Amino acid sequence: MPDVRERLTRTRIDLALREPFIATALLRLAFRPFPFGTGQTMATNGYDIFFLDSWVETLRDDELRGVLIHEIMHVVFGHVDRRADREPRLWNIACDYVINNLITSLGHVIPKGGLVNRHYDGLTAEQVYERLADNKRSDQILNNKDSATHSIVFDLVYPDIMSDSILATKTDGEQRHLLRVGLLRDFTSNVPGSIAGEFWEEIELAEGLAVPWHHVLNRWLSDRVKTDWRSIPFSKRHIWRGIYTPSVGVETPSELVFAVDTSGSMDDKTISRIEAEVISFRSQFGCRFHHLQFDAAIQSVESFDAGDSVIPGSNAKVFGRGGTSFIPVFEWIDREYLSPNAVVIIATDGYGTFPTKLPTQNVVWLVTRRGSSEGGFPFGMVVRMPV
Repeated sequence: MPDVRERLTRTRIDLALREPFIATALLRLAFRPFPFGTGQTMATNGYDIFFLDSWVETLRDDELRGVLIHEIMHVVFGHVDRRADREPRLWNIACDYVINNLITSLGHVIPKGGLVNRHYDGLTAEQVYERLADNKRSDQILNNKDSATHSIVFDLVYPDIMSDSILATKTDGEQRHLLRVGLLRDFTSNVPGSIAGEFWEEIELAEGLAVPWHHVLNRWLSDRVKTDWRSIPFSKRHIWRGIYTPSVGVETPSELVFAVDTSGSMDDKTISRIEAEVISFRSQFGCRFHHLQFDAAIQSVESFDAGDSVIPGSNAKVFGRGGTSFIPVFEWIDREYLSPNAVVIIATDGYGTFPTKLPTQNVVWLVTRRGSSEGGFPFGMVVRMPV
């Protein structure tokens, strides 16, 4: 009997010949054994496919083909990155229902016990999740009192809650995005027209996912905070102890401005998700911090010194809801005499009036998924948000 890895390789080749529209995905994703004691079936982190040898050995060839297609669909549809703030296990179950319904309707087989429910045909993973979350059955599922928990759930590995696990390696958000873009391009160009409709809504949702914007922004800021080390002047942090350590060669941003567009075109859900990210920026960069809300005028300002422990946005109240102009933000910056070394982050849909005078500060536009195109911004770096 061939070993498990050899069998997986042979099945991958067989599937690539049977289903050309997933051939690229089959060849791009690496197979990795579960670290001891960490998995029961198969799983994906959006970049690799993990397997348990002893479980794979129990599968017939047609069942193994079905499971491989299942894991590939998780990656192509971007299910790891679409979870947002949903309950992880319930989201996993919702995604399994969608994928298993799709692949069994195409004539493929999944192992006995795989989650299938024809009431969910034609629904997206988000819609299935809402149905599960809105009825009592979700509590039964999560508390192991439902028959679904005795079924097979092919796990998703979420890097944000397993950051210290070997399963979360190589799952940087930008890497997953780049892989998914390539796979989607090949998938959509090769999927037969007769079955394209089966996948269409999931494909659209996957295509709408941007690179996680906080990853891009954190890296952009970090590059400007710690790009070079030098010995003179020495860092002041430990001089009093007689310890001389290098200082950062490029000055840290003297101040951070995080301005949130609260005009009528920005919905409450989007604003609340943006406001939640303010906390992470406050905790990562120890400099003076200004949190603004604006529409056609500045509606709210919270300012914090580097040592303050107050959480920006703690009042959880949205001010504004009028039209949009970015001019007041930059007028406020001028009035406050902010240093050219300050960084200005503006979260917006991009539909508003821009200043004609170029600011001296670095500007980053965090643009909502359906916001203005990159060409609509006269200056600064544009990062697309998945909200």
